[in-house]
Amino acid sequence: MQDVTCVVEKLVYGGKGLAHWNGEAVFIPFVVPGETIRARLLSKRQKIWEAECLEVLEPAADRVQAPCPYFGRCGGCQWQHLSYESQLQWKQKIVAESLMRLGKIENPKVLPTLASPKIWGWRSRILVHGDGQGLVGFYEPDSRKVVDVERCRIADDAVNAQLAGARKTLATQKADLELRSDARQGFSQVNPGQNEQLKKLLQSLAGPLAHEHVVELFCGDGNFSRLFLDRARIFVGVDSSSVAIQHAIRTLAPLHPRNLAHFFCDDAAQWWSRYQPQTPVDLLLLDPPRDGCAKMVEGVMKHRPKNILYISCNPATLARDLKFLKDFAGYSLVQTQPIDMFPHSYHIESLSWISKETA
Repeated sequence: MQDVTCVVEKLVYGGKGLAHWNGEAVFIPFVVPGETIRARLLSKRQKIWEAECLEVLEPAADRVQAPCPYFGRCGGCQWQHLSYESQLQWKQKIVAESLMRLGKIENPKVLPTLASPKIWGWRSRILVHGDGQGLVGFYEPDSRKVVDVERCRIADDAVNAQLAGARKTLATQKADLELRSDARQGFSQVNPGQNEQLKKLLQSLAGPLAHEHVVELFCGDGNFSRLFLDRARIFVGVDSSSVAIQHAIRTLAPLHPRNLAHFFCDDAAQWWSRYQPQTPVDLLLLDPPRDGCAKMVEGVMKHRPKNILYISCNPATLARDLKFLKDFAGYSLVQTQPIDMFPHSYHIESLSWISKETA
């Protein structure tokens, strides 16, 4: 191990700061761009160092005091030491850089990050861990060691009330327990207030586009599907979760005025490549998990929807998928809107409009 002095240049996806020492990249958590720091080099892979910050010699103006007593030990948040305005700016920059570097898109139109309505107490569900020896809380970064947590600053009051009871339940158990402020099972958006803003954004963006025939892949239980039920003449939703699809069939399909809303439990990529519609698909809506939807390109080349709206939670796989759509299917990116679904963390949601008509 060696201690070095370096200047933090920027933040990267994953939450760490990037600096250089002796011409080699150094990644350091819990730092702010522009700061001069003293860091300890911990390990090296090729020409990339992992390091820890020992001392901030010259702090940046964007550095703030983290209000959570567990910050730095708990792996749930990475950016509490960064002002919220700066968090939003860096999420926009990280998305833009990913699209340029990985997606090979020149000068992508990346809009300013949409701020969360609440930056504390926004989280509607958490997963807590008991280590069987009295510690109940969250894992340390890159570890399975439990940090004992009495109250989570980013969780809402209902979840924190449950956490108090969970601490008693898990005190002698080595187990995991999900706590949530709603009673619904299965996937749901973790930031309800920001989810509502995302739905409004999606609705306004889709409004002027052709949407007679809409297909939504990875539709879940219909969080976004409901927006199109009284707009599209034909709506089809697909997801691999049988519980989610059963919920959508029961609660959403009957709402379509012409009974032309259909939900299928299937692998999205396989279904999309097999789909044989009677009329062309106008609008494709994608909301994949973190690994993206590279396997959808074959179906896109087959169906040629006029527009694609892609909700992403990973800038790297978004950039990769956009490159595939550009190189193999002739689509182009119109714009990307970063959305701060996860304040004080490096995670970035975004909504991208991809079009065949402007290619």
